[in-house]
Amino acid sequence: MYEQEFSSHQTSEGEKGFPHLPHASGMDQTQADQSANESKVVVLVCACAGVDSAPVEQACSSLGCEVHRLAAQDPWRSSGARANDPSKLCYADVTVFVGSSTDMMTNEQIRRARLDLGDSLFLAVLTDATFAAGSTAIKLGAHGVVAYETNDSQLASEIGWLIERARSSVSDRRATATHVERLGTLTRAEAEVLLAMLNGSANKEIAQLLSIGLRTVELRRSKIMRKMGAGNLAQLIKFVCLAGGEKALMPSLE
Repeated sequence: MYEQEFSSHQTSEGEKGFPHLPHASGMDQTQADQSANESKVVVLVCACAGVDSAPVEQACSSLGCEVHRLAAQDPWRSSGARANDPSKLCYADVTVFVGSSTDMMTNEQIRRARLDLGDSLFLAVLTDATFAAGSTAIKLGAHGVVAYETNDSQLASEIGWLIERARSSVSDRRATATHVERLGTLTRAEAEVLLAMLNGSANKEIAQLLSIGLRTVELRRSKIMRKMGAGNLAQLIKFVCLAGGEKALMPSLE
């Protein structure tokens, strides 16, 4: 088994048909966090070149995961354009590729997936589990490599460590998801006011900067606080930073 140290970083957008996290609309932060803690680890399984992924899916299910199967290459055949829109994030705690290292390298499976699912942990289940193949998968961005088995019990024992690793950070990932989703509900006008707030501008300065009335600034600011579920400015700044900072606002500003 090979393992690469995981560095958490955020990117990108999911695609129709991907599982999304429970939407936090209508929840206060405590309720959202409670819902997050109760969520299962979400696993996406992608079979390369027609390899039977059923044993892997069964192994993940036996470990208490919510498992989704993806078409082999469809999600990541396109360019990384979706990475430019973090407001439409689709989350996977663990993404599992099943197949040969050659298939994964030829189709750039893991690299493309990291653009779209950067917060996910990536596991390569290799049909050619040699040292060279494992090294290749790690270089492509996998956090772990195991040999393909048709015995789902054996697979479960091999991949359990990565599932537990994902489970230990699932509440943080869900909280981030909540903030990103909420940022995505802001209108362009609200995003402009929020950006000015993040740059330290007072209400009067924002009004002058955006050529709008002071009352309009106050109303938009109130809507921003409500949509983001923030009780004060410090909390708002914290939520925006957790969502990715100013970069996460860019889609709303376009």
